[in-house]
Amino acid sequence: KHRIARLEGRGTLAAGREGPLQFLVNATGLQFAETRIDTLQLSGNGTRARHVLEGSATGRDATAVLRATGGIDRHARWIGTLDQLETGLPWLLRLNGPAQVTAGRDLLIIDQLRGTLFDGEFGPASLRAENGRIDTQGAFRGVAAGHLLPHGNGLESDNLRLGGEWSLKLNDVVN
Repeated sequence: KHRIARLEGRGTLAAGREGPLQFLVNATGLQFAETRIDTLQLSGNGTRARHVLEGSATGRDATAVLRATGGIDRHARWIGTLDQLETGLPWLLRLNGPAQVTAGRDLLIIDQLRGTLFDGEFGPASLRAENGRIDTQGAFRGVAAGHLLPHGNGLESDNLRLGGEWSLKLNDVVN
């Protein structure tokens, strides 16, 4: 069951690369399956060629803050950096530095993703999703295993730590 109790937005998008891009979107009372988010805010300020995007979400089941800088190129792709991403519940995650992002129609590329996750570290990690195919690779170290499993699993302490690497190619066949 999905629900949004209230959604408000306003903005300006002028023609041309240097035309103003400004918007503010607020939503309250969001429900996505079992996840409840009380407030969600997303804003953008700058021009089509260079702008800052900021967002936040708060609620009983999820919290997050993000900041990205970039612009829209002549191919209608967004190219920039994810400068800040911090989440609380349910996944404790924080970026350690900016990640390179390219996003467009049927395309998402994220490179140099690094951060902390459940008192451990991940990265460098990358993701490329294009035309129904997904390629991702990366590494993680010192992640507390108890946080990844349901409560009552006997691993509530942070004594068991996990580390490893992944490389996945997903299309018609998983490799």
